[in-house]
Amino acid sequence: MTTKKEPRIVQIGLNLISLLDVNDKEHCFSGNVLTHVFWDAAPMNPTQKCWRPWIQVHNVKTLEEIKNDGMQSWERYELPEYVQKQLAEKPGQPVNVMESRNFVCTFVSTLNLRAFPFDQQALRITVMSNTTSDVTFTHKVPRDPVTKIAKPLIVNGNVVCTIKCNLEADTLSEWDVLLQNGRSLDEGVSIGSPAPAVVNYSFLEHDRLFSAEGAVYQRLDFYVYVERELKNMMFTIILPTLLLSFSSLCVFALDITDQRGDRFSVLFTVVLTIVANQFVSQGRLPYLAYFTWLDAVMLALQLFVYTVIVETATVESFALLAGMDVRDADKIALWVLLGIFGSGALVGFGSGVKLYWLRKKRMQVAEKEGLKSFDREERRLRKLWFPHEFQNDSKSDDANEVVVSVKQ
Repeated sequence: MTTKKEPRIVQIGLNLISLLDVNDKEHCFSGNVLTHVFWDAAPMNPTQKCWRPWIQVHNVKTLEEIKNDGMQSWERYELPEYVQKQLAEKPGQPVNVMESRNFVCTFVSTLNLRAFPFDQQALRITVMSNTTSDVTFTHKVPRDPVTKIAKPLIVNGNVVCTIKCNLEADTLSEWDVLLQNGRSLDEGVSIGSPAPAVVNYSFLEHDRLFSAEGAVYQRLDFYVYVERELKNMMFTIILPTLLLSFSSLCVFALDITDQRGDRFSVLFTVVLTIVANQFVSQGRLPYLAYFTWLDAVMLALQLFVYTVIVETATVESFALLAGMDVRDADKIALWVLLGIFGSGALVGFGSGVKLYWLRKKRMQVAEKEGLKSFDREERRLRKLWFPHEFQNDSKSDDANEVVVSVKQ
């Protein structure tokens, strides 16, 4: 009878060193990623030279490795000298290998743009490995400096995590990265400060439907949270268009009976300008199957100007039906339009404030979920390395719970 082999523990450390770009139009983001992978390279059978895990970034679009003399990387059958020595001296014994690599990658991550420009995004990196029968994924555990044995590093009662986002460099201009304690990079926090970015991660078992053979693979989902900077969009698109729409009421300074043609010229010029601004804002986004907040605002402003055009064309007919002077009817229409604009502005302002408040609320939820992911992995790691602590613990292991990112 053959005994079932226990899956090997593959430790992974991941550090998102920098965020280079977030591309709305192509639903992707670029970053500089540093990875450390630690595993037992002893061959599973005598016919193999060595064993190494299969690790793939699932949602990567482009990848370029940065070669660095300080990095330890090796190909599948190119064993380092110390590994060859250990295999020769201690055949059949564990041979620990660490591989470090630095990549500049573009990752595909679907962005929810319904609240644009009040949106926040959970940028995702998904790393996949061997099946669960071969590998157990966990974050990299440092080795004890005295015994040289890998074990969880406990500081102040907590397991030190090597899956993080330190943001040693940041080139984003339109986005703010959420840091721990609710801060962001635009609040005067220096890069590389003790408060790293909020991350949310989980080690999952991928759905069987992913594999044609029904295999279940190990997976690491990593999230870092960003929110859009509002100032540029607010002062270059929204506010000018709002003022332009309101200025269409200036046509009432022109006499309705003698200068109606001039009114139409001014109003259609305003419409064309608003449409041009809308094209500028939409040029930054992909073609979407839904309306964004900004689309709704631009459409409402266009409808208001169209209402002024309709009023200019029909006010004389309504005045005749009501038995009023055309100029008096035009003045009444002006006050009605002012009321419509004021009511619409209040609704738009209220919806914007609500979205801004919800954004802050969701970022707080993201930070709490990030802390929960560390607690969950700490429990799983303790259970993996110190099983005696859980002999009498009936609490179910929630290591494979799906971590939900920020709900848009």
